[in-house]
Amino acid sequence: MTSMISSQVLVWVCTKRRPTLKNSEDDNASCGTRGGRAIARALEKELFRRSITVPVVRVDCFGEGCDNGPNVRLLPFKKDFEGVVVEKVPGIAQQIGYILQTLQPPA
Repeated sequence: MTSMISSQVLVWVCTKRRPTLKNSEDDNASCGTRGGRAIARALEKELFRRSITVPVVRVDCFGEGCDNGPNVRLLPFKKDFEGVVVEKVPGIAQQIGYILQTLQPPA
């Protein structure tokens, strides 16, 4: 992986925590309440372990896909991972490494 590619790449992790209404049936309706912060930490550790130097950025919301979260997005490739749980992080890190080795960022 070249430094030019890795300097242009970001991994976004949604960590939005929406307030829930009392007696709401949907009290787990945000990426943050479903483990977004733990996923971000796990991704940082796993990418470091694999010597993949890409920043993990915690974002408040992607503005889409909330029902399928927690969500992770690899930019600028616009590769989305939905319904992420910590157990999926090694596989996601592996995919990120593969993408960085084989693709050039879109212009």
